[in-house]
Amino acid sequence: MTNSGHKIKVVCRVRPFLKSETPDESVAVESSSLLRVTNPRDSSKDVKFNFDSCYGPGIGQEAIYKNDVRPLVETVFNGLSATVFCYGVTGAGKTHTIQGTEAEPGIIPRAMEHIFKHQERDAFDYDIRVSYYEIYKEAVFDLFRSRDTMPPAGLPIREDANRRIFIAGLSEKKVTSYEQFEQLYQKACRNRRTASTKLNNHSSRSHAILTVQ
Repeated sequence: MTNSGHKIKVVCRVRPFLKSETPDESVAVESSSLLRVTNPRDSSKDVKFNFDSCYGPGIGQEAIYKNDVRPLVETVFNGLSATVFCYGVTGAGKTHTIQGTEAEPGIIPRAMEHIFKHQERDAFDYDIRVSYYEIYKEAVFDLFRSRDTMPPAGLPIREDANRRIFIAGLSEKKVTSYEQFEQLYQKACRNRRTASTKLNNHSSRSHAILTVQ
């Protein structure tokens, strides 16, 4: 993540054990910024890693958004660009953190609700437009379009006269309320490619990017 205080801010979240896993103490959050990991080559030794923020399995979505994402979204209202990049192996909990569930919304729905509330509170007159696409097997697909209307090879990636990279043919939707965005977003999420893995019955098999202008 990036914000006005740091060019890059790294946050670590440790998920709870799955029912199919045997709990152990090989990974533990020791403080709000320190992670301890048992050395896989020598279980008698630990390796420690420092992050800007660390969250254990008991921390919910709201705390993570309030502490580390909300300040980032606030910088957007000052005219800055911001990015949240969720990284981890299959089954790490990326989709839960970024997308969440109806009961526990993730970063994307919380950020969009934040943006619309800010617009209503301060009566700012600006358009909000979103695009949403996935990268699957090195091809780009528009998630706001049904799969049967997409080229089999995906959308082409091109460079404009100013050498900026863009996706040709990617749709951009104007949204005027959080409710409208949520309806559009949920439909797009169902277009994502998923498959069963040993760690996750509905693993997202692609990289998804939501852009808000």
